Amino acid sequence: MMRLFPKFFRQPVLFVLLGSIIITFLYCEKDNENVGLSSVDQCCAMPHLEGVVGNAKVYVPNIFTPNNDGINDLFGVFSNDSVEVIESFIIKDKAGKTHFTNENFKADDFSEFWDGQKSNGDPHVGIFVFDLTVVSQDGQTASFSGEFCSCPCEEGSCTFQTVSNLLKCTFGTQHNGAGGYEPSFDPGEQNCF
Repeated sequence: MMRLFPKFFRQPVLFVLLGSIIITFLYCEKDNENVGLSSVDQCCAMPHLEGVVGNAKVYVPNIFTPNNDGINDLFGVFSNDSVEVIESFIIKDKAGKTHFTNENFKADDFSEFWDGQKSNGDPHVGIFVFDLTVVSQDGQTASFSGEFCSCPCEEGSCTFQTVSNLLKCTFGTQHNGAGGYEPSFDPGEQNCF
């Protein structure tokens, strides 16, 4: 009688080990950097942040596109005029590795935002986590956290694929100037699908 598997594969420990290696390989191949970023739907389904701290309001989008085209290339905190200081802003990947930290800076200052670039100059792609502590001018402090995507909008990276996907995303260009999101503002990312 012909055996379907060689003797090697009938050893339970070896079979489990080989199966784990194959699953890990397939998972890593599917994942782009630190998430299973199969479509931007996953990114844009994550809620953006519109937080209130005393009399202050802050807005953090759910996606940015670090492709150096001058539109939504930086990721940071937007606010109204009542924020005294961003006490801390930390960005980590899903595995917990810190990619950006900033402390004691003003919101809306693009020089204080994350550029999303790796040390080799390539953009990060995937889902990231932010932790944010805000102090309002009336002395209130609040902490927020959330998830967002880095999607460089390049071939071989992530693209929006359809206009309906693009419309689910919230971008920095859609900050209303008062610490909130304005969906009627053009995100400026029409070339990404």
